[in-house]
Amino acid sequence: MRTCVIFNPSARGGRARALAAWLRSVGAGMELRPTTGPGVASELAREAVREGYEIIGAAGGDGTIYEVLNGIADEPGGFERSRLGIIPLGTANVLAHELHLPADPRAALEILRRGRARTVDCATAEFTDDSGGRRTAHFAVVAGAGLDARAVHSVNLRLKKRVGKLAYIAAALGAAFRHRDCVRCRIGGVVFEGRAVLAGNGRLYAGAIPVFNDGSLDSGLLHVRGVRELSVSLLLHCAQAYVTGRWYPGRQLASDRVTTLELESDQPTPLQLDGEWVGWLPARLHIRPRSMQVIVP
Repeated sequence: MRTCVIFNPSARGGRARALAAWLRSVGAGMELRPTTGPGVASELAREAVREGYEIIGAAGGDGTIYEVLNGIADEPGGFERSRLGIIPLGTANVLAHELHLPADPRAALEILRRGRARTVDCATAEFTDDSGGRRTAHFAVVAGAGLDARAVHSVNLRLKKRVGKLAYIAAALGAAFRHRDCVRCRIGGVVFEGRAVLAGNGRLYAGAIPVFNDGSLDSGLLHVRGVRELSVSLLLHCAQAYVTGRWYPGRQLASDRVTTLELESDQPTPLQLDGEWVGWLPARLHIRPRSMQVIVP
């Protein structure tokens, strides 16, 4: 199959550059297209769909994968015409974990070349942008509003390069005391108000933490978790889970499974999709069952 690989040259301190050089040296027969800045991966993915590439690979972190996914989705019939492949080079690599892809780029490349296609759900989010207009974007793994999105919005990128996931913990702890976001939605048929709401397509959050233990990429549902109030014990538990990947769900989280979720707030409250800050509430999330093809082992 005709394959195009879109890669972020700055991923993992330049590992994507080394991967590109290796690809060229072995003559893998793939079209390689580097990104040059924010939003470029989406445009490259749209062009690849229009040019008839059947597999479009994203080599980089969750941000690169998010942009490539949206580029495919934005092109008419993109999901029917092209399959998404992943070579994970980021910090969290949430979708790669969901799909059981190896962390080693060369092993992931072999799966991109020889793997099979799996049809999974994708989700759509309508939200408010910085100018007050409405935007639409797509996500594969998780959306978050409130504290979770504050951490994404305010994370120190230099610190992230040095310490990885720990930078998000520092950002979340800082945001917990600086902001009093209150997200409102319906969970379990009643109105919920809390500091954060997560909506997962699969099982995992922030890497390999099984926050949505009942989730699946092809369930046709969004799996919702709501945090009413923050406590020291909850913050410590979340920090521990973020570092170790061990999660013990408790009664502190409200839970539901839905096909559509309306998120509101009385004050400017951020929204993140697949680890990328995108805009503000109000937002409407909607699952698109079995709408996307991905390459898996």
